[in-house]
Amino acid sequence: MALVFLVNQAFSQENKKLNVLLIHVDDLGATDLGIFGSDFYETPNLDQLAKEGMRFTQSYAAASICSPSRAALMTGKYPARIGITDWIRAKFQGYSTSGLPGEYEEFKDKPLKTPKIQGFLPLEEKTIPERLKPLGYTSLHVGKWHLGEEGIHPEDQGFDVNIGEMIWGNLPAILILTSLKPHENFTKSKIYPLGKPMNS
Repeated sequence: MALVFLVNQAFSQENKKLNVLLIHVDDLGATDLGIFGSDFYETPNLDQLAKEGMRFTQSYAAASICSPSRAALMTGKYPARIGITDWIRAKFQGYSTSGLPGEYEEFKDKPLKTPKIQGFLPLEEKTIPERLKPLGYTSLHVGKWHLGEEGIHPEDQGFDVNIGEMIWGNLPAILILTSLKPHENFTKSKIYPLGKPMNS
């Protein structure tokens, strides 16, 4: 009876939408923040954020490199299921892979063979902001994307606003989800040219 009472109490509570701030950083070690034990790096703002929010102490990145870990985070799928198991190369670097189904990169000139990869996160994949939009959330992506070029940008994958570069990350990629009505306090997306510092 006590268990039934507690369950009823939990469900009768007012459903309050939470604001979500998700920070995804390349090459951040498990103990590189003060809140997780670093006595070298000073991270007072992130430490305060962690103290006031929720910390997950047993989570792991799906991959140890940028593109596949981002794709996994956005979709909840393992990198191998998405076809992105290495960082996505760019056309300006001399790679021509478009990432279309059946067209994959092969690194024939490299002594160490790497898995074939898609050149972008397919639009058919459902991302975090696409899943939260029907619940009334508005989403903002700031920083590094690195999951596709023109036509596969964050705003094509469910984000209401994108402020950042597509491949290089002068800032860590930040995903902000709020319970605002779509586009209530946002302006149109702004993409910074490749290599231009993000000072504003």
